[in-house]
Amino acid sequence: MIPVVVVLAAPSRAGAWTKELGDFYAKAGADVYGAFRYVSPGTANQGGSYIGEQFSGYAEVGVLPVHKGQLVVSAPFVVGTHSGTVSDPTGPADVRATTARFGDLRIGAQVALHPTSPVAAAIEVKVPMYANDSVGAAYPTLQQLFPLPGDGQIDVTGWLFGGVTPWTHTFVEAGVGYRHRTETFLGWDPPEGISYTDGIAWTGKGGYTLGSVLLIAGTDGIVSVGDPSEDDTTREYVSLFATALIDVAEGLAIEPRVSGEVWADHTSQGIGGGLGISYRR
Repeated sequence: MIPVVVVLAAPSRAGAWTKELGDFYAKAGADVYGAFRYVSPGTANQGGSYIGEQFSGYAEVGVLPVHKGQLVVSAPFVVGTHSGTVSDPTGPADVRATTARFGDLRIGAQVALHPTSPVAAAIEVKVPMYANDSVGAAYPTLQQLFPLPGDGQIDVTGWLFGGVTPWTHTFVEAGVGYRHRTETFLGWDPPEGISYTDGIAWTGKGGYTLGSVLLIAGTDGIVSVGDPSEDDTTREYVSLFATALIDVAEGLAIEPRVSGEVWADHTSQGIGGGLGISYRR
């Protein structure tokens, strides 16, 4: 049987083990991210350096009385600083632009596909809580330097998850999804020529419970199914991450994590880390 702590560990998204009615997991966290190659979301603009901070909340709760099913929601507040160089009549000048906005709200629903085995299907909708044309609007000549919170449009992703516990205190799970990138932009009209292509997303992780500590390592990413020669804005990446769930009281845990992209195209590449506190029942 899978340890209870594994079922409740979800650093960023739900997985193969679906919650029963009344069970829940909630987490508040703070992360910092530094890009050694910066690309502004939803654009082909790149260059300069970027430091971002994110403060987020995440929750999943079992809601079905007979068959296991759950709802999932996450919401971030992002503070990003882009440093670069601009030219004016006096010569090049170093500038720094900071954006503070709510990011992409993610809402999902998941249902178990088997009464006992950890197999599940899920759907996730990404909804922007910002309007990209308002970012830096007070400084029109420098507006493109202000980092955007995201692409500014709605995505819909369908997922299939499966998991297994091959040894005592050990779990492995994987998920594969299809992401439909709509061109429904909320609160703003994008520049001419911006379009996105759908993609194949995946996630995989394994963990080992050592006393009151659950150690987890994994990977996630997405690749586009479109023609790369006709698309210079759809994000693609492969990342690695490590995290831990450290119990400090009944149902209460501290969760440190670190992650980074090992490959990225049309998106920033860097490394980040963070710390969260979670409660589960």
